[in-house]
Amino acid sequence: MAQYTVTAFKWTGTFYNAQYTTSYSAIFDDNDPNYEGGGDADESVSIDNGPFQATASSPYNISVSFTDVNGDPFVEDFYFFNTGNEWYFVPGPGSAFTVGATLGSYQSHTVGWQYADIICFTSGTFIETDAGPRLIEDLRPGDMVTCADGSYSPLRLIMRRDIDGFDLFQNPNYYPVRILAGALGAGIPGRDLLLSRQHRLLLRSAIAERMFGQREVLVSAIRLTALPGIFVDDKV
Repeated sequence: MAQYTVTAFKWTGTFYNAQYTTSYSAIFDDNDPNYEGGGDADESVSIDNGPFQATASSPYNISVSFTDVNGDPFVEDFYFFNTGNEWYFVPGPGSAFTVGATLGSYQSHTVGWQYADIICFTSGTFIETDAGPRLIEDLRPGDMVTCADGSYSPLRLIMRRDIDGFDLFQNPNYYPVRILAGALGAGIPGRDLLLSRQHRLLLRSAIAERMFGQREVLVSAIRLTALPGIFVDDKV
């Protein structure tokens, strides 16, 4: 079974006009590339490292207006899922929706979405494996990749989403966050790293403690742009 880790927000149940002040880490476990909700008995999801639970209801892709933390207006697609009798939604890659943003009003929706809609590493990213660092575009199912605890796990599935110049022109929020080599401490990262804005990193450092009050924290890349050497790169 493949697993996909994303940043999610719990639906408030108060229609769309609500501010979201808390995010969650959601891990999907599935044997195919489609999120299908209650129609797939092999699908489950863990919220904030809790137990994996079955998914339910329908897989909605809903276009919603919102204002970001600066008060700027946007309309974007959000990917809704249901587990444990609760609704959650996931912003797309490069979304301007972060903790503190306020959902506005419903625009339209479709039924069905794929995990490729909500995940991304950029080409050229090196991934640690049992054979050493390898470019993400060179990885194949079955390759052993390094987990956070130093163990190895087989890669179940390869998915990708291509974003061209027109996509970037239409939605500048697709521009990735660049973390310069050493920006998070000596040798961390070892080379420049490009990530989508909502990609979460596990930080264990004095920097994490200073910014968030905890020594170990999962944080989206866009939240780190307040630090020197970390910025949205619109020159890629």
